[in-house]
Amino acid sequence: MLEPKRYTTKIQARKENTNLAARSAAYDYVEKGMSKLNLSYKQQQQLFKELVPVVQKRIQADRSKTAARVENIAKTQEKKKMDKARKTLG
Repeated sequence: MLEPKRYTTKIQARKENTNLAARSAAYDYVEKGMSKLNLSYKQQQQLFKELVPVVQKRIQADRSKTAARVENIAKTQEKKKMDKARKTLG
């Protein structure tokens, strides 16, 4: 029973790291855009609070798509190698 818990915690830790990376990237992106606006500090803070979650979700979605695409490409290449090996042996 210890193995599944340990495996689950590894997955959770990886997910939390991904969320932290996406949040950090979202902060940087929004902060960079804020410097170009001529808004008061209070307006910038309010806009910042509204934009960061939206940008963070978008970044996470893009990264998830990329990860899924890479996994699918790897699976396809592995399948092609196996099919080629079967043809040459069989």
